[in-house]
Amino acid sequence: MNAEPKLPARKRRAVAPKDDALPVTGPPQAAILDTRLVPVGDLTTYEKNPNMGDVDRIAKSLRKNGQYRSIVVWMHDMAAGQDFTKPWQVLAGNHTFMAAKAIGMTHIKCDLVSATEERARSVVLVDNEAAKHAETDDGVVLELLRSITDYEAAGFDPTDDLIAQLTNEAATSTNPLPAINATDELDDTPNYLPGLAELKQSPIFTSKAYMGLPELDPGKIPSVDMFELVTWAGPDLVDHPTSDHDGRMWFHSYGNISARGLDWHRCILSFFTDDDRFEHVWHDKRGFATKMLNRGLTAAIEPDYSTWFGEPLALNGYQTFRNRYMGRYFQEAGIGVIPNMNGSDRSEVPWIVAGVPDNPATLCSQMQTFSDGDVDFRAAILAECLNIVGQPGTFLCYGNSRVAMAIIKRAGLTCPVVYLEPVMLRRRNFKVLAGDTGTN
Repeated sequence: MNAEPKLPARKRRAVAPKDDALPVTGPPQAAILDTRLVPVGDLTTYEKNPNMGDVDRIAKSLRKNGQYRSIVVWMHDMAAGQDFTKPWQVLAGNHTFMAAKAIGMTHIKCDLVSATEERARSVVLVDNEAAKHAETDDGVVLELLRSITDYEAAGFDPTDDLIAQLTNEAATSTNPLPAINATDELDDTPNYLPGLAELKQSPIFTSKAYMGLPELDPGKIPSVDMFELVTWAGPDLVDHPTSDHDGRMWFHSYGNISARGLDWHRCILSFFTDDDRFEHVWHDKRGFATKMLNRGLTAAIEPDYSTWFGEPLALNGYQTFRNRYMGRYFQEAGIGVIPNMNGSDRSEVPWIVAGVPDNPATLCSQMQTFSDGDVDFRAAILAECLNIVGQPGTFLCYGNSRVAMAIIKRAGLTCPVVYLEPVMLRRRNFKVLAGDTGTN
């Protein structure tokens, strides 16, 4: 709700200084009258604030960390003994206030103060001047940075000198990497990363998207325009003369078939399989993401926790929330993520598109299980989603049947479409080309 929170009625009074407080010279001290959430429309910046802060950096912090301290607002004229008319001026925290407005916050936590005009100006000046003369111990900053994974939430950009130093440390680290056997499956990969801060198991992602679904970073959605994707059909077919795999990117569906021999550096991982085969990913986010990093994976499709026609919207919404949450989690781990646009009913569209940036580089959907009777309503769902997020740079369709192509055409996709053979269909086609009529 956007209404200002109701507070118990109480008499407002200034807090008297303690007996041992320093003696005050000149006008009386500024005094905090109240602390509460105030609509941002009731506030304005101080008219002569001398500081030029980094609003974008503060906005990123508010998105990730929330507002963890109050701003100081001059709402009462101590000399006149009465409240000012709104909007009230911000004495300390002007750029936090500006950042809150920029990201659409409706309310902001404020310390409401009473002060004379001279004290108000003193607060503005000392708040800026004290920060300007502060010194930073880079050694302590580095130690703290090594213990976290989200540098942006701490106010740092990839171009900052200290982040560059950490990147160089990781590249030149002598710590032994986990022993990885090329014949191992992804699940057999070690789930620790020496020399790197450990990922959190269940971080909270602040979001303005519908129902709070995590927002995907558009800069971490990979483009596949330059790649020729091929469905990974198993280790026994990788060297088959018909596989023609040199220089291609593999599209691997986790849990469907063995990944022995797969070049993970040239792989996009997907989860188009039965939910029970990757349910453990949700319960061990940190461990699974670390295995992906140890394998050298750089791209994945959002997981595909299933939604079902006729199921309660809340249940299908929760499944979509899990898909988007894992997508954002993988992005935070440094893995490029392609949004998954699957849904079972038009009522789910707000969930399906929530957190997906406009005109993303790539979108994906599985259509291997659809039949002729699904074409109209599946196309309607996809068309409505595209009407909201816009056309992607490329659309990946897992399923190359006549039904899938009919859905794509009816939905009005105008971007390039890459049709990917389902893994078992690709295996069957390989066997036909090889003259193998047996079964595997």
